[in-house]
Amino acid sequence: MLATYSESTSIAKVSALLPALKAWSREDDPSTTTQPATTFLAANVRELSILATAARSDTWELFSADNTRWWYTLDAMQLESPFRSSLGLLAGRPANDVSGCPKGGLEFLTTEGVVQNAISFLPFARNQFIQLGDKGE
Repeated sequence: MLATYSESTSIAKVSALLPALKAWSREDDPSTTTQPATTFLAANVRELSILATAARSDTWELFSADNTRWWYTLDAMQLESPFRSSLGLLAGRPANDVSGCPKGGLEFLTTEGVVQNAISFLPFARNQFIQLGDKGE
């Protein structure tokens, strides 16, 4: 497999990845391969949200139940109750800045949809770097 890395450098460029993801989701039988469309995906919180909103749109429909390759790959990961429990523990932890000073908590990861969006992209990019620096803005 060819290692690929996608890091959008602006909100305007983030949607350039969508045609490749759509092409990947149209490939043959989803049960024959679980190779992702890209090896690495890097985005800040805002870019991830914009990308996820576009991916859900009628134009792309990447997260649709009709996208059998996406659904099959996501389902095969078996992200069940132990995973959800771990997310709950993570969301309850405090967040600190570089110097160790408290900066609120990590609950925004689940309450603002960061984790949900990242999980939706797992079939497309298993390795994700979500830049949180002050929530990526």
